[in-house]
Amino acid sequence: MNILLVEAHPDQALVVERVLKRFQADWEVTVATSGSACLERLAIGTFPIVILDYNLPGMDGLEVLRRIVESHPGSSVIVMAGQGDDGIAVKAMKGGAADYLVKGEEFLTSLPIVVDTVIEQDRGKRALVDAQRRLRELTQISLDLSMASDLDRAAQILADGARVLTRSGVGLVVLLDPVTNSVERVATSSSRFTRRCHTPRWKAAASWARPCGPPRR
Repeated sequence: MNILLVEAHPDQALVVERVLKRFQADWEVTVATSGSACLERLAIGTFPIVILDYNLPGMDGLEVLRRIVESHPGSSVIVMAGQGDDGIAVKAMKGGAADYLVKGEEFLTSLPIVVDTVIEQDRGKRALVDAQRRLRELTQISLDLSMASDLDRAAQILADGARVLTRSGVGLVVLLDPVTNSVERVATSSSRFTRRCHTPRWKAAASWARPCGPPRR
């Protein structure tokens, strides 16, 4: 997990980095010492988690947060600020921060737990988005199938759908006769052809071993 830590004070950044690495050894922490440096890092790399200090030189944390939310929506931002900046918490959460921490006595204890929680929440959100996307794709495939004019078109829709659902470069569909178990259609999404087979006693495996005529384009 790549984490971008935006902290103007190198000594504090070093302490935070050590705490995070002690909590989870495979967390890779990159340090940026200003808002502009943070945005430069995000422009050239992927950081699912950004730990952002509010007090930064040149550009405060809320402005950096706004730019991250606008330009890098895949990054979850945890804002941290000193004691007495409670009003910043409300602004940060309204501005799109995933969480907010005060640099108090429990800060170093709480921070890695909060980071871990945000990571798990992001995984859950991505899983939900993926499930919703697959549902939309399945719905569209079902709708296309209901409007297919013939078996050739249905086979092609299924092949295209297989490619989309599996996120692969090619989709392949073999349609069998339910009575004879012979191959009726072979469709692929890559070369866009549907092959008709009229050898009623062949099994599916045998159909691949012996040609059943030139492809119908």
